[in-house]
Amino acid sequence: MTGACELVNKRRTSLGLSLVVALVVAIYCGFTNVFFVLSGTRYQWSFVEIIDLLICLTASFSVFAVGASLIFGRFLSVRYTVWSSWSLIFLLFGSTLLDAGPAPHTVESASAGLQVEVWFPFLIVALTGLMVRFDRGAKAAVFFFVGLSVGVLCFALVDRSLTDRVKGEDNVLLISVDTIRADHVHSKTVRTPHMDELSKQGVRFSNAYAPIAVTGPSHAAMMTGNGPWTTGMLLNGMAIPEDESLLAEMFESRKYRTGAFISAYVLESKLGFGDHFNVFDDVFRSVKGWEQSGPGRLWSLIERRFSPHAVLERPGSHTVDAALKWMEKGEDESFFAWVHLFDPHGPYNPPSPWDTAYYSGDPKDPSHTSMAQVEGVAEYLKPSLEGITDADWVNSQYAGEVSSVDEQVGRLLKWLDDSGLAENTLVIVVGDHGESLGENGVWYNHGGDLDESAIRVPMLIRYPGRVDE
Repeated sequence: MTGACELVNKRRTSLGLSLVVALVVAIYCGFTNVFFVLSGTRYQWSFVEIIDLLICLTASFSVFAVGASLIFGRFLSVRYTVWSSWSLIFLLFGSTLLDAGPAPHTVESASAGLQVEVWFPFLIVALTGLMVRFDRGAKAAVFFFVGLSVGVLCFALVDRSLTDRVKGEDNVLLISVDTIRADHVHSKTVRTPHMDELSKQGVRFSNAYAPIAVTGPSHAAMMTGNGPWTTGMLLNGMAIPEDESLLAEMFESRKYRTGAFISAYVLESKLGFGDHFNVFDDVFRSVKGWEQSGPGRLWSLIERRFSPHAVLERPGSHTVDAALKWMEKGEDESFFAWVHLFDPHGPYNPPSPWDTAYYSGDPKDPSHTSMAQVEGVAEYLKPSLEGITDADWVNSQYAGEVSSVDEQVGRLLKWLDDSGLAENTLVIVVGDHGESLGENGVWYNHGGDLDESAIRVPMLIRYPGRVDE
């Protein structure tokens, strides 16, 4: 009986110590993952955002690590629990080798390939494991852990770009609007007052055409000056060829501050769009850096498998928030800023009041029959159109998105006016492609044709004192 009690107590002690070890490992894993994220991204970090990411990552690792302890800790000693926890960390860090899967209409494979940053977490885990295994006690591991945590915070809060920036040169603000038709700007029916005013102060090109109705290749043309017939880019997910010279590279060589603020995953940094930008901000989740973390990538991998046609984007208001935050920090340094707004792209879901600005009535009224002719709708758009019977409602939602994005353009222009930089800033507003709303039988889609609705885009330039009104 005494022996049985001792065995029970021993197992309880083993389980308790296993849980403690698992939690310590989870906290440590959260810190190392934060280091991994910071080493591979160029966001604007604040102390609060780093702590937010750390808490989320530690909680994610804790769920798995404590679960492993509960499974194995009842019969195994703490020593084995430690190594089972390390195995778990390797598994979750190993998910950084995986991509979230190919986006719709892309040629990208499900495996993103090895990147240099991937080896950081493996190296950290291996070094710590060796310290615990071969060193007398755990002092070395403790010092390493504390030093790493302090280093992570300092790494994020200190500006890594120590290069002196040019001052006094004119600024450049490039605003690219995704999926925007030319006939919806400077229109009698769709309200775009900020872009209309911009065109009055500068130049409006009435016949501007995108080289291709696909986001990635069209933006590559903007950034390189070469169309898809030169770059070979025909689909999203294709990388910009390494031998192409980029617009951001030119500004970087002239010591400009360079910042890009992206609203959709098809322009991600690894495809070359982030090259030569000091800051490349493409936060699509509420927690900054989550997509680059081990648990975040694993979750995205699962999510993409179950929702292969999901469109990963963020509202233009959030993108403009990030852009304004970056521009305000520049003091008198000259900048090149690229702001990409994705809102007009489907699914069409404009915020209030634009969701009801161009339509009244019931879009699901059975008496409507106009949707009966609609066919070939993109997969990512179908859920938002379920039950809709009136095509005019869909068109009104698209128009609402255009008016909504005009508001965000207005916020950027107002900041230039308020900061006194409007007079020495070249502003370019341009669409990457349009959207077919039934022309030639193409409904709420783009990319597969060269219809004018899909490739004719708005293009506006304002450069006070250099370009006449």
